[in-house]
Amino acid sequence: MLSTAINPFFKVVIAGVEFSFPIFNASGPLCTSEEELHNLAESKSGAIVTKSCTLNYRQGNALPRYSYNENGFFSVNSTGLANLGWLEYLDIVERLSSTTDKPIIVSIAGMNMADNLTIIRGFQEQGLASLLEINLSCPNIAGKMEVAFELDTLPESLEQIMALKKTIPMGIKLPYYPSRLMLERVARILEAAQVDFISTTNSLTGLDLNPIDGKSSIKPNNGIGGCGGNILPFALGQVAQFSQHFGGKIPIIGVGGIRNGEDVIRYFRAGASGVQLGTHFMENGPGVFEDLHQQVLDFRDLHHPQYKSILNYQNTISDPAE
Repeated sequence: MLSTAINPFFKVVIAGVEFSFPIFNASGPLCTSEEELHNLAESKSGAIVTKSCTLNYRQGNALPRYSYNENGFFSVNSTGLANLGWLEYLDIVERLSSTTDKPIIVSIAGMNMADNLTIIRGFQEQGLASLLEINLSCPNIAGKMEVAFELDTLPESLEQIMALKKTIPMGIKLPYYPSRLMLERVARILEAAQVDFISTTNSLTGLDLNPIDGKSSIKPNNGIGGCGGNILPFALGQVAQFSQHFGGKIPIIGVGGIRNGEDVIRYFRAGASGVQLGTHFMENGPGVFEDLHQQVLDFRDLHHPQYKSILNYQNTISDPAE
């Protein structure tokens, strides 16, 4: 079994699944091929999250489809859901599950609800994944509205999804909701559907370009893509609002903008039970998990040496006047 030594301070449980380390990759970067997923298994990542899979293999959008702006710490991508197809990931999960004790999280992003249901049914019947993360927020498919924004039909979609649950808990990956009222409505819908967890937030739509010649940094969609990296305040706000609504009933995985151990602590204070890395992982590779493990412990030892669990930080936003 592949494993790495993790300080017991980090142990958490999300949707009934134990994580020895609640810091792991977000679906998207460096998690498409079996080799990349194996690299995650050998790293200190607390879980292995697959690329969002569709019914069939997808080559994805034209290149270049990813760019990174080092000065602004942000990325722009429009991969077009490039992935191996769900049946290939079904086989990979079977092989991975025999070589690692880490949780395996399968990300699912069918091109329509029928595809989603087919893929969910297949993984539930196999029963080897630890969690299924249903991506209803992919912003990179031309002409397709994110299901998570279609609030009138979202309850029915979630009902269909959750009806397929057997042994594997299922959660929803969400987009950024700019309106508090919209977010509160979504929270009520998620609660009524009894989803097992949420991941928030997916990348925000944006653009990067060269100010000299006006060339966009990526080719698809006239340079428009999903922006990650420097979105920490937006993602923290989403986590905090959902956490305040759920009151601990639905665990939250925070995603977006993590660069160091202090950012991890920020997410837990906002109410997260775990966090995922996208841009930072893409740019620096699997070694970032080892770095974050040490940085969080150093922060704890310096500021709160009495804390025995990372959950001591959870839901601890305080008034600046206090």
